[in-house]
Amino acid sequence: MSDIETAKTTEQMCLDEQDLRRLLNMSECAMFVAKPGSQIELMYANERFYSLMQCTREEFSEIYHGSVMEMILPEDRQKIRNLIARQTAVGGKIQLEHRARRKDGAVIWVSVSAHPADMKGQRVYFASCLDITQSRRNLLEAYEAKRDAELISNSIPGGVIKLRILSCCMQMMDFIDWLDIPRKNIRLILETIVTVCCILQMRKWSKDRSRLL
Repeated sequence: MSDIETAKTTEQMCLDEQDLRRLLNMSECAMFVAKPGSQIELMYANERFYSLMQCTREEFSEIYHGSVMEMILPEDRQKIRNLIARQTAVGGKIQLEHRARRKDGAVIWVSVSAHPADMKGQRVYFASCLDITQSRRNLLEAYEAKRDAELISNSIPGGVIKLRILSCCMQMMDFIDWLDIPRKNIRLILETIVTVCCILQMRKWSKDRSRLL
């Protein structure tokens, strides 16, 4: 290949990389390109990615040593490596949910979707990530509300009341989301619902018992 052809090829690759960066920067979500390996070395990320981690590009290199794996909590890293290895063996995209520590020390939950691809003859991951901390928190609150309802219903005779309370709680979750009620009030709301259901059912049992006597 002549020097002119080499220069044109190099120029084309640079333009491709510039177009790629421009494309990533236009994305509405956090995105990055990384090299496969035990540390998942970061090659490029858009500003939304650094915003997700509450740091600048320079701070990411300093704090996480340019490694995506360093973001993940130490106790979770081997599990994530195993998941990546299993999904890579099957082929297709990689889907992960893991905990990450931001620059300010806060722990967040991150959902990552990565697609393997070739860039300039090198195997890379094109990945998007999303902060799912709030949705995980909502899920935990719903689980705890369900558990509390089960504890209350288990202290009351009969299985029908248990099913009614749990069904009522789960239906109210969607209604509460629609009303945009602060999540911190959800437990109080569900506890109130459970209490009212229990009182109404107990009254019904009392009336039925009175008729039989």
